[in-house]
Amino acid sequence: MKAAVYVRVSTGNGQQTTENQRRELEAYCERQGWKTTVYDDTGVSGAKASRPALDRMMKDAVAGKIGVVVVVRIDRLARSVVHLLQVLQQLQAAGVGFVSTTQQIDTTTAYGRMVVTFLGAVPNAKPEV
Repeated sequence: MKAAVYVRVSTGNGQQTTENQRRELEAYCERQGWKTTVYDDTGVSGAKASRPALDRMMKDAVAGKIGVVVVVRIDRLARSVVHLLQVLQQLQAAGVGFVSTTQQIDTTTAYGRMVVTFLGAVPNAKPEV
């Protein structure tokens, strides 16, 4: 399977880097037997719904070029529940799975789909994720 490794850090606080995320995610994908393409939004705020690498990744997902999106944590992908659910809905419509490695969310499994369903059931979801 082709995996999209999405990494993002908006500030250089030294605690987290896209390089650290990339290494961790590529190792995870290697254990799964997945080939990876990295989409890197270094220095781009997660509050922005449109980001260069995220936009490219979503375009590739819709085009059928990837089978799963892998992130360290969901807040790397989206900063609000509303944006996260929009992205996940687009991925699902394209037949693309989603994995957050540190939060054990994997929409290619029944449990992962259930977790995302719970997120979507929150009315007027606005809290930061």
